Amino acid sequence: MATVLLADRCDEQRVVDLERQQWLHEVLIALGADKAIVEAGGMDAKDHLAVLELEVWESAEGTIDVKRGGKLVAQWKLPRLVLVKETAEKWYYEIHLNEWAQPFQVRKGGK
Repeated sequence: MATVLLADRCDEQRVVDLERQQWLHEVLIALGADKAIVEAGGMDAKDHLAVLELEVWESAEGTIDVKRGGKLVAQWKLPRLVLVKETAEKWYYEIHLNEWAQPFQVRKGGK
């Protein structure tokens, strides 16, 4: 089941950015990264991820590929935005996320 978020018009990019960063954080933790080091960021986080053979590739468009040992293990693709008219003056976006992560798929499958 795909995740759908709601956001006020003109606030959709902030909501997507926050969700993308939270997703990346959860993926890295699920892949064995130390929470405190990931939250601190910087060179320590990069070195920590390198030891775990994790690479994070972020594009200018906002997509993210997470690789472990050269193999793609998680991916954030651009979400689909649907503009919805609630009233004559009120509009909002449905944000349909398009992401997957290997650790979460295993958990959802009951293994």
